[in-house]
Amino acid sequence: MRLHRPPRRQAGENVIPLINVALLLLVFFLLAGRLADPLPFPADPPAARSGDPAAHDRTVVLIGADGQLAIDGRPVDLDGLRGDLARRADAEEDRRVTVRADAAVEAATVISVLDALQSSGVGDVMLLTRSEPS
Repeated sequence: MRLHRPPRRQAGENVIPLINVALLLLVFFLLAGRLADPLPFPADPPAARSGDPAAHDRTVVLIGADGQLAIDGRPVDLDGLRGDLARRADAEEDRRVTVRADAAVEAATVISVLDALQSSGVGDVMLLTRSEPS
């Protein structure tokens, strides 16, 4: 008597190696990537009803709600800001500056920073705002 073997089932594609590779790539990019430079203190810009988005290839002056100042992520005072801008002028670096001020900062503080920028010879200043929700 001859017994017939039952037909073999077709094995499906094994996707476990693909999942392993995808998870390893995810972990790699989470560890190696950096989305944005951290700010030395929070500064939530005021809302604007119109205007173009700010360019990100500029020197950034950050003004906190309590009047703290930072230039390119490094905390400074007003005299330090003037000195840093003077060194950049001597080195003939790019003279474009973005001012990112907190919405709660006093106008007098922003004006004093803008005066310091003007006295340092910065001609292209952009005040960063966020879009107001419609």
